[in-house]
Amino acid sequence: MVEISRMRQIDYLIVGGGITGIGGAYRLKKMGVSSFVVLESTDRIGGLAASFKDDAGFTWDLGGHVLFSKDQRFIQHIDDAMGDDLLAYCRRARVHVKGQWTGYPFQNHVHELSPDLAKLCQDGLANAPGLDEGTRSFKDWMVRSFGDGICRLFMEPYNRKVWVFPLRKMGFQWIGDRVSVVQNNPNESIEENAGQKQWGPNSEFLYPRNDGIGAIASRIGNEFCDHIRFHHEVIKIDPIAKVAVVKGGISYKYKAVLSTVPLDRLIKKMIRPQRQTLFAAANRLEYNHVAVVGIGLDMEGDRQTSWMYFPGSECPFYRLTNLHNYSPSITPKGKNQAALMTEVAFSPGQSENESVLVSKVIDGLFTTGIINRSDEKKIISTWSKQIPYAYPIPTLDRDQALAVIHAYLESHNIFSRGRFGGWKYEVGNMDHSFMQGYEWAERMIAGKVENIFRYR
Repeated sequence: MVEISRMRQIDYLIVGGGITGIGGAYRLKKMGVSSFVVLESTDRIGGLAASFKDDAGFTWDLGGHVLFSKDQRFIQHIDDAMGDDLLAYCRRARVHVKGQWTGYPFQNHVHELSPDLAKLCQDGLANAPGLDEGTRSFKDWMVRSFGDGICRLFMEPYNRKVWVFPLRKMGFQWIGDRVSVVQNNPNESIEENAGQKQWGPNSEFLYPRNDGIGAIASRIGNEFCDHIRFHHEVIKIDPIAKVAVVKGGISYKYKAVLSTVPLDRLIKKMIRPQRQTLFAAANRLEYNHVAVVGIGLDMEGDRQTSWMYFPGSECPFYRLTNLHNYSPSITPKGKNQAALMTEVAFSPGQSENESVLVSKVIDGLFTTGIINRSDEKKIISTWSKQIPYAYPIPTLDRDQALAVIHAYLESHNIFSRGRFGGWKYEVGNMDHSFMQGYEWAERMIAGKVENIFRYR
């Protein structure tokens, strides 16, 4: 039993101060609601979009986050919060394949490869069979869309490296505009795609002038800072009594919950319902784990490239971001220093000793020619952070599992949203996540329909 003296009454409980929770709290505040609280288990808000400053003065994000969106509501709210403290960029991304560099998207730039590799890709593209009713998996989609060459050189090795999950067990309905699909005529592809260097929704992006991507959460959080409770980890939710228990004993009696914690954890660890069908559905949810490793250099870095992709085994990281190009405040001495932020994916349960991983990342930087071995002495900072939940994997049976779980939760006024709360990778970017919280608030207060997150 919970002591009455330690019970708090609240209308709307937001579990997690990541981007989704921030979006929900921001909208509640703007709509004049005062009876809500944000429970954040750590010492800062932002979740996966938080930033950290290391002992040497370098600022690091939890992955390659930039601001872009087709949703003008999101852009307007960010602009209102940040004002002139946003910097605008055009993306310049590259791909490292077989010791060669080409533009991104890879499939739009195969003509930049050596003649033999370019021909391999073009021939495969010309013979790609195209999608049919039998196309079910992500692996099928890749082969049928791009042919053998592009898949062998980039698509398959890169996606295996990122997802760390069998590609034949992944669906492909999530792709949308995340992957550029070229024409099957190789001659047309060369001519048409040579001018598409700025393909994609993130071809132009924004980034905070100071304090990394975490500045977004901090600035918006100022709107409702008196509603945030730090170091408040929710350990149990009773969906019948509508009570959430915080580690340490305080409990909250609520009317509705916006949960942003990983959906499988919410079911198996916090709610623990009696229905085995819910546990079975939660056990079908797959995800990967990512380690972010930052290398700070006391030397000027590449001033042109935004980020790079590495499908090969010559380095452990699948992506490297030249974070120093996003803001002069990322490094303590501005343009005279470089901040190389790498991402390495693992399956859940896999781990790597921090010092060993950092050493492997540095070796990978040497092997790929990002830095010369003679510049090793210019490494003045190393930083790493483990992200236990990095990407929710869109498996073939994901949607069936989500339908079971979300229907149960919403029948008890628990709304699970965000990258891992909703578990839908295709609506897991910063803009999607923020607006999921925002639309949840409008549903609660004004009865509006949610458009971004749907599980049916």
